[in-house]
Amino acid sequence: MSATVWRRAVRALNLGRPGETQRWLAIHARLEQQIRANEEAHLIARAMAVADRRREAV
Repeated sequence: MSATVWRRAVRALNLGRPGETQRWLAIHARLEQQIRANEEAHLIARAMAVADRRREAV
């Protein structure tokens, strides 16, 4: 999805539509931020699962 948004931003830029370009770049930035947040949440969940297993093993 992010790649599609990026392509649309580049297309708008090539067509000389700065307002549309900014809109697509803002959407792209939000998607990237959500992806990073999801990755961080996933890493935290994995770390917690490892800690739980270690506690159970003791």
